[in-house]
Amino acid sequence: MKDWAPEWSGFATTHRSNVLMGDYFQNLVTGFRKRGGYKATPANFTEAFLQRIDGGGSKSDEFEAPIITDKNLVSTLSDLFAAGAETSANSTSCAV
Repeated sequence: MKDWAPEWSGFATTHRSNVLMGDYFQNLVTGFRKRGGYKATPANFTEAFLQRIDGGGSKSDEFEAPIITDKNLVSTLSDLFAAGAETSANSTSCAV
């Protein structure tokens, strides 16, 4: 259904929302990188993740590409946001 009628199935709306959320988190990561405060002492999860990316110990082998990248961080932040939103929605529906 999503391939035949993306607007009617809601797929197009969901896709646009996911793209916007990914862009938001990418801008957030870019802002953290510009400030650079995470390099000395990370103050939160995002800064600790960025420090690990830059630390050099994030490769599985010296000849392979890094395992932990900015793309992984954006994906993790999106997952955490979605999980928190779902948990809040379920808690609210049970309370009502």
